[in-house]
Amino acid sequence: AVVSTQSTGAPAVFYCTLSFTDMSKLPALLAVLLAIFLTVPFLPLPVLLPSPGALPLDTLTLTPDHLVDTVPVLGGESLVYHQGEIITGTLDGYLMAFDPDTLEMRWRRECRSADGAPCRVLGLRSAAGLVYGVEEKGGLFRFTGREFEWLLDPSSPQVRDIGPGFWNDLVVHGDMIYISDSFPRNSTHSMLQRFYSFRSEGRLLSFNLVSGRLSILADGLRIPNGLELEHGNQGLLVAEGSAFRVVRVDLSTGAVRVWSDRTLGAVDNIRRFHDGYWFGVSASRFTSSSYHDVLARSPTLRYLLTSHPLTAPILKLIPRFLGQGAVAYRTDLTGKIVRAVFDKNKISGTVTFSEVCVVGDFLFVGNPFSNKILRIPK
Repeated sequence: AVVSTQSTGAPAVFYCTLSFTDMSKLPALLAVLLAIFLTVPFLPLPVLLPSPGALPLDTLTLTPDHLVDTVPVLGGESLVYHQGEIITGTLDGYLMAFDPDTLEMRWRRECRSADGAPCRVLGLRSAAGLVYGVEEKGGLFRFTGREFEWLLDPSSPQVRDIGPGFWNDLVVHGDMIYISDSFPRNSTHSMLQRFYSFRSEGRLLSFNLVSGRLSILADGLRIPNGLELEHGNQGLLVAEGSAFRVVRVDLSTGAVRVWSDRTLGAVDNIRRFHDGYWFGVSASRFTSSSYHDVLARSPTLRYLLTSHPLTAPILKLIPRFLGQGAVAYRTDLTGKIVRAVFDKNKISGTVTFSEVCVVGDFLFVGNPFSNKILRIPK
């Protein structure tokens, strides 16, 4: 190709003509132009993450010498203390309970969703003598101790009306149940690909147990995950995973404001205690030069890793080799970090702590990717 310019005088007007000396190269050039046309408009923008928090002075760094007990559970993400036992869901589709003192399993029930598929329970709560739970495909149930009663499932008219999603956690407050819907189920992209796309497509749902009405309380959230009622019960704390912050949603208006943007990583589940909150962290982040920040600031790299299902296995390897160890932390009522548990040596076998359940003198720490739950002395 030969480029020539001509000027017509003042004021200068330039003309650009393009001529081809070798027409055999035209198809290749057109292919390059088509690739640019199809790719550039869809490239994401750089994302600036908030500054990370810092490990507090009161940090328990786990070592092999620590007296850490383990409960053999495959992928116990959410934990709930209910009527003297701890209940969790497993990766292979069961709900099980164990004794918090002896750590012996008390019972195990197979959990099947309304379509007969094994459940992946991601959130559990105890309320009014029952256990409520959500499973990732968009199901809400309550467990009586003997059987599962499905309140919502992907085929329910209410769910179809708002569109199916990835349901991650719940809070029961009187006749209302609030559910975090991390992202819509409209593609084959993996959870990590959705996470690092940094899209604002998550929602906070509200379900009325009396009327059966399911509605959207807030939307435009970035991978909403853990939920917890704020002390005072006027607002809901929502972990915005890929935004690396926690927001507060007003229960009466749905208004969203930042509650804490100095987290120790991507917060998973949040649980309230008398003097503050415990946070599980699914992807720790202690510096602004972490791999999370590299992906956030690199649109082209991020596009390549998140735009096609075939790249999902590559993205999954990054935390395994670059992760800094699992962490959970406690804040006071204002969000200030006052204590942390840091698994620097990866005793849990992964880089994720999903939830902290406090029973007596122990912390029980869940992990969606491990084959054990940790019991750590407070």
